[in-house]
Amino acid sequence: MNPKQIALVQESFAKVLPIADPAAAMFYKRLFETAPELKALFKGDMQQQGKRLMSMIGVAVGKLNDLPGLAPALHDLGRRHAGYGVKPENYATVGGALLWTLEQGLGTAFTDEVRQAWTAVYGVLADAMTSAAADSSQTAIRFSGKVPASK
Repeated sequence: MNPKQIALVQESFAKVLPIADPAAAMFYKRLFETAPELKALFKGDMQQQGKRLMSMIGVAVGKLNDLPGLAPALHDLGRRHAGYGVKPENYATVGGALLWTLEQGLGTAFTDEVRQAWTAVYGVLADAMTSAAADSSQTAIRFSGKVPASK
């Protein structure tokens, strides 16, 4: 992840903010299409979950220039997700759903360069979360940026 990629992610996320609620709904729809088994991990109001998701992404995107400052929150989030039953391999599925959502929401603004930037950023964030979860007996994985096909 380099400064240009950080800027691309921050700029493109700013374009997603006006459609945050529909983008979150699209994300979860895609996630459950590609991995229906993950739906069981979500017990609450999905609209509120979507708001939390977009808020969390916003915080992370806003702090990409301060990864040491962001790391404790990512580690805590990773441990909490492990406690909810999220497995390391689920991060690739989530990353794929995120990239798909960004592609749908941004349209032609989702260039190959923006895709690569989001892939790099998500990889760093997912690595931080899975490494914290690994401290809880799980194994860290690397996000390849490949989007899983719908089942």
